[in-house]
Amino acid sequence: MRLSRPSVPARVVVTALALLSGMPAASAQQAAPATVAAATDPQFIYRFRARDTLIQVSQRLLLQPQRWPELQRLNGIRNTLNIAPDTPIRIPYSWLKLSPDTAVVQQVAGSVTRDGVQVAQGDLLAQGTRIETSVDGSVSILFADQSVVTLHRSSVLRLERMQRVEGVSDGHSTELRLESGRIETTVKPKRDVGRFEIVTPVAISAVRGTQFRTGFDGTTTQATTETLEGTVGVAASLGAAAVGAGFGTRVESSGSVLAPVPLLVAPDLTSLPPTNARPGLRVEFPPVAEAASYRVQLASDPDFRAVQADAVSGAPAFDVPVPADGSYWLRVRAIDSRGIEGRDAQRAFTQHVLPAAPVALAPAPDARIYATGVTLQWSARAEAARYRLQLSGDPQFGDLIADRQVESGPGATLEELPPGVYFWRVAGLSSSGESGDWSQSGRFHQRPPTPALAAMQGEPRSLRLAWATRPGERYRLQVSRETAFARPIVDAVLEGGEFALARPASGTYYARLQVIDALGVADPMGATQQFDMPVPRWLKVLLGSTVLLPLLL
Repeated sequence: MRLSRPSVPARVVVTALALLSGMPAASAQQAAPATVAAATDPQFIYRFRARDTLIQVSQRLLLQPQRWPELQRLNGIRNTLNIAPDTPIRIPYSWLKLSPDTAVVQQVAGSVTRDGVQVAQGDLLAQGTRIETSVDGSVSILFADQSVVTLHRSSVLRLERMQRVEGVSDGHSTELRLESGRIETTVKPKRDVGRFEIVTPVAISAVRGTQFRTGFDGTTTQATTETLEGTVGVAASLGAAAVGAGFGTRVESSGSVLAPVPLLVAPDLTSLPPTNARPGLRVEFPPVAEAASYRVQLASDPDFRAVQADAVSGAPAFDVPVPADGSYWLRVRAIDSRGIEGRDAQRAFTQHVLPAAPVALAPAPDARIYATGVTLQWSARAEAARYRLQLSGDPQFGDLIADRQVESGPGATLEELPPGVYFWRVAGLSSSGESGDWSQSGRFHQRPPTPALAAMQGEPRSLRLAWATRPGERYRLQVSRETAFARPIVDAVLEGGEFALARPASGTYYARLQVIDALGVADPMGATQQFDMPVPRWLKVLLGSTVLLPLLL
């Protein structure tokens, strides 16, 4: 949809532009009727030079040089032969000889299109071009008068008018229509006698030699202007204001212009580290008084010509994605309840991503390991070319048992560790060998094997079981006539390392042992061991006699 120029009364335009041209507003509004009639047409300010005459100026600049008497009346000139040098002469742009200008794309970030076609650095932009940025896009445009406009994300800008005033080396006419979103403008610092206007559906911002921001919210149909350097004249249907450096204003959908208010102070970014080693940058800072929200922007250049990240938050904390290693600039400002954005805080930093700390996965915290070796596992990190693994009996890792590099993935097995409590941690290493942060340390208990049972036949007839003991441990012994231990004949917790089974019947027995450590934690049952209780000699003799007696009869 093509936007029309806001309907702004002639007296409002005259007042706003007079504030910028140096002409007293009262004098501008008291001009002859021809002045007021011409005020609806934006006016070019030509400053008279030595040896100029009004007729010569008309011949050089006007499409119709014979209109010089109208130019005289428009400017209230009584004596055309006595015009002092540097006198401002106002000329409606519609009277001037104008030729089209072009603009050039300086930098692009993300997706930016011109009339639906992707924009590239160096592209020439003609008058009437429509520029649109995506949610991740921004673009900076250099105009013929050396002014630069940066269009931020989710914005639409039409290059409505870009013209050069023939006969004046530094005369340009630029009118940009901001249909939605935000732009930041730096009009060239040296004096240019042309005009530079930002038009939104509700207001016109006329500038010369300044740095300022403009925003238009299509939902609320409100426009904001914030001036960083110089002065911006803001005109709408119900008023006008000169917005000086360090002030901002808002134009309501009704056309009323709020009185300029001081911009909120810049946030304090002194806590931001000079180097960031993480894929994302965490930005936190003290809240700013009277701030309703905050904006953060990230760019690879200090002038923020190509903004690579742009976000708004209600709290003074952001997680900002950073594209790749390199030098970057961060810019943060507070936003007041009117939507007027405050002064910038800007900070340079170096992005040098090191592998993020892995997450220890196995063994589980305080796991008890009963095998002869332990397998350690951790989460993989895309930035890691390999890993560094440390093992210690000290939670501070002062006395290292192992310190090795792991080349083949997020895991390693450590064989034949002596019994004890162990701590381990792992860090990713970059391809150049730089180490990222350590993981949180893990702890596990390497348990000794369950003692073996020894069976001895005692006197009088008994079965004595014995095993090696360790300080602070107790032992649960189970003895059964069947391997399932469903109905054990012995199930006892013992302090020592011996147990006697009195007068057991002959046959096969099964026994197993479970260790209970000093903390009362039980290990799994040990391996089942088998023992045989032989038949007594007298019974063998008796059984033998029973068999032989019938043979002797």
